Amino acid sequence: MPSPQAAPPESDGEAGQERRFVRSLLLAWFASQNRSLFAARCLVEVVIEMYREGVTVDDVAVMLSLASLQQGGKLLQAADQDALLSYVAVVIMALEMVGVPLLPEGQERRQRKEEEGGGQEDNSSMSQGLKGFVKIAVDQFLAGTDLYRLQLQQSMAGDSAGEGDAAGVSPAVRMLQQNTRLVIITLEVVRDSGIPTVVPLDQPRTAGSAEGETAAAGTAGAAEEEATAVDSAAAAEQAAEQAAAQGQQEEGQQAVRRSAGVVPGFALACDPVRLARCDSKDAQQRAAAVRLLISFMGAAQGWLYSAWDFVEQCTECYSYGWTADEVFSRLNDEEFAQSGGMPGISLARQAGGPNPNVSALVFARWISLCYITLAQLRVVFPGALGQDGWAWVSGAAAAHDGSESTTLEAYGLADFVVHTIRNEDAKEAATASLAAAARGSTSSSSGSSDGGEEEVERPVEGVLSRPPLAEQPREGFVVVQDDGLLATSPTALLMSQQISLIQMTRQLLLQERARVAPLPS
Repeated sequence: MPSPQAAPPESDGEAGQERRFVRSLLLAWFASQNRSLFAARCLVEVVIEMYREGVTVDDVAVMLSLASLQQGGKLLQAADQDALLSYVAVVIMALEMVGVPLLPEGQERRQRKEEEGGGQEDNSSMSQGLKGFVKIAVDQFLAGTDLYRLQLQQSMAGDSAGEGDAAGVSPAVRMLQQNTRLVIITLEVVRDSGIPTVVPLDQPRTAGSAEGETAAAGTAGAAEEEATAVDSAAAAEQAAEQAAAQGQQEEGQQAVRRSAGVVPGFALACDPVRLARCDSKDAQQRAAAVRLLISFMGAAQGWLYSAWDFVEQCTECYSYGWTADEVFSRLNDEEFAQSGGMPGISLARQAGGPNPNVSALVFARWISLCYITLAQLRVVFPGALGQDGWAWVSGAAAAHDGSESTTLEAYGLADFVVHTIRNEDAKEAATASLAAAARGSTSSSSGSSDGGEEEVERPVEGVLSRPPLAEQPREGFVVVQDDGLLATSPTALLMSQQISLIQMTRQLLLQERARVAPLPS
């Protein structure tokens, strides 16, 4: 399967903008299927940008259909596309209800569609029912329900792990819970991003805060009465200190929740025009790291589209001369958490709960594998002579796994990469030899055609494509193929993903070299 970046480069204009929207939407959607709150916020951020540019749900449906056709119909299944469109519809309805304004370009786009006879409002009973539900969720947010309180409520209702069916929750109730969470996340992202709205999004103090204030006031009053006979001044001072401490604690918790809602970097990373205009190296590295993380989350779940994007972005970071440590250090620990987001409702790529391989340690290893593969394939790294250890993330194991991180692990990864590349070279040489022998045996036949000389692209091995294993006769051994090994063994799954990553990096580099190679005279 070709890389999604094999399409023509994005250009200025509506067509290039739509391709960028689809790519960023799909990457965030795939990543959010492992219950990542960070990925869910990235998904909402993309939909907000699309909405402000005048894109409607019908436009998104057309974009996804065209993208699926370009990928040979293997991009999204019908259930996946319907689920994604329902998420987009919920976010857009929430934005309309709080009065998020369109950009001037978005207003022009909407007016142009209306003049062409499109853009009519959907007044179906299903749409009206969904709007009524979104209105209830918006009112809950305006009344003081934030994501933190909503998660507590839903966990008490039996959806703490996102397994609604196992907890006795019906699919309909689970869908309502997911949509409510999506609306709350949307409004928090809008508020924390500073986007203007007609309806103010400043939430009142929650019921818990009001009870705390009442308790503090009662404690202060009791202390004052008791201190009348002893020392009223000291008691009043103590009560004031307690109230101030409680207020600071509440403000700190609110600040933490607000800071978690900001998603800097993803929109910038998906817009090459804006990224090229950015003068800050820190902002560019942050954007690249966020996109790598989102692509990694999707690829680790088996989405080939995300895997190709990860390899592409790693290659770009390598070409810029950014070390693996520099890219990895731009991410925060909480951004790797696979909880608190949207429970996946698309067709699962892998059975079971959240993928345990989506972690900071595995992410660091993926970056190191791509960098080491490019280095072994003799791709020049800018500034390699002036720094050591640029090809691997050195501190990931010590920070996230508790084990000691030394250069020994890097040498082990390099040896693994070398052997994988040699195996690929040997396979290609054997395939070319067989093809040459076949052409030689049929060269005298009039039925031979020139089409047989074209090299057939082999699928990438490993979990990302899962081709059938080749049967190899071995004397003295009985070989039994276990088709369920990748689904039952985390070690086999992790190993196959790493092999696939090396294969894809090598294939992408060979395609690029073939593209820029001069034509024979």
